[in-house]
Amino acid sequence: MPDDSHKVKEGEQISAIALLHGFTKWRTIWDYGPNAQLRKDRKYHHALHPDDDVAIPEKTQKTENRPTGKLHPFILDLEPLYLRIRIKNLDGDPMPNTICALLLEDPNTYQPANSNGDGISEHEIKKLVKTGSLTAMPEEKAPIKYDLRIGSLRDQNTFEGQRQRLNNLGYFAGYTKDDTEQFWWAAEEFLCDNDKARVTKTPNIDPDLGVVDAGGAPDANFIGKLVKAHGV
Repeated sequence: MPDDSHKVKEGEQISAIALLHGFTKWRTIWDYGPNAQLRKDRKYHHALHPDDDVAIPEKTQKTENRPTGKLHPFILDLEPLYLRIRIKNLDGDPMPNTICALLLEDPNTYQPANSNGDGISEHEIKKLVKTGSLTAMPEEKAPIKYDLRIGSLRDQNTFEGQRQRLNNLGYFAGYTKDDTEQFWWAAEEFLCDNDKARVTKTPNIDPDLGVVDAGGAPDANFIGKLVKAHGV
């Protein structure tokens, strides 16, 4: 039995939970045996849902023998966390080699986070950060600001997780779970652009699972293409 558990709050991701409980590596918690069902329910470790229960293993004490009378340095093996953003313009095209400014929670602290040749901006962040924004400044065009909610991505096998990914990709899928009509339109548009063999097939929508197959299970084909296009 685990000696402790952690109930996930809005915007918490596994790296933050590990830090809060004194672990330097998130896999120590994620790979812990009692979290097997959580790993099955959440396909992506940084897409936890509020009220998920995370089992916390007991910390073990490590002993190192060293002679007295000397100074012995010990190095803590910390695991950094990176925020990786694929930047696209309003037409859905990548924005390579673009000047970008990243703001994380503190409104007075901007950090350079320019995109690379593939339109990717990657930046090391603190593990407890939940909100921020990235502003892209393409040459001779107006700046584009992207609001960030770090740790709030839902699982891809849920309506909410698919809605978030569709919105991030520029297919407006609504603001809430009640926007099923808008979600249906976005899912169909995404399929038209990403699966030419299925342009005439109307996606089946479940209010909890999102796009489902004929048997009512999460549509693996749709989800696979959505995750590939989104990145996670």
